[in-house]
Amino acid sequence: MELSTLVARCIADRPAVEQQLFTAFVLAVARADGLEGTEEDARKSIADMTEAERKPILAGVRAVLTEIIGTELDADRLKSAAVHEAQRWPSLLASLEEELRTQDNRITSDPIFMVQERCRLHGFDVVQCETPVAWIHTDGDDVTEASEPEKFKELEAYYDQHCKEPEDWTRTGYIDRWENVQPFLTEKAADEYIRLNHHRHKKLRTYVESGYRNPEWQLLRRLFGGELRALIGHAEPAAPTTSEATNG
Repeated sequence: MELSTLVARCIADRPAVEQQLFTAFVLAVARADGLEGTEEDARKSIADMTEAERKPILAGVRAVLTEIIGTELDADRLKSAAVHEAQRWPSLLASLEEELRTQDNRITSDPIFMVQERCRLHGFDVVQCETPVAWIHTDGDDVTEASEPEKFKELEAYYDQHCKEPEDWTRTGYIDRWENVQPFLTEKAADEYIRLNHHRHKKLRTYVESGYRNPEWQLLRRLFGGELRALIGHAEPAAPTTSEATNG
């Protein structure tokens, strides 16, 4: 019996399939012990079993069936999901093509919309390094002129008046360094990444870099910008945007 047929029968009438497998198991054990017998003999042996003898064998049969059905159904679900995803590709390509064609490229040739995370470095001498000032509390939070202007003025006024730092506060210089996280073809996708993943990062931003001397990136933009669909006969290549025509 094919696996798909067994699964279909089991879904339709599982008790009958369990009984059939139970019988086959008892018959196989008997023959392994060198005994001759038929399915009818096996059914008679099952009928003569006590509940204690029958219970562990039936539990094993049910476990095997559950594993078989689960594996087969999981495979069917994966296959169905793959087909569904493939059916979405044309609309996804069309949407990406339209976004590439119409988005603001920020006057940049072959733009790479890079999501970046801020890495703030403290401990610089404000005078010697000419860095902006940050006030760091003992709990780890920092206050800058940009983040909390009123609190920053209050702390600076105390420092100017008393020539020392308030209790639980440290005055220091800082530098912000922006580190790349993920590159995106469209600003829309970059913004969506920030929306969905901001809780996993510190401050995030979208910064536009150029793939002007990156032939692989240029090829990706050309393919997803219309040439791929044109190659398979679905559309003509999209015309370049004004900013790309100017900067390309």
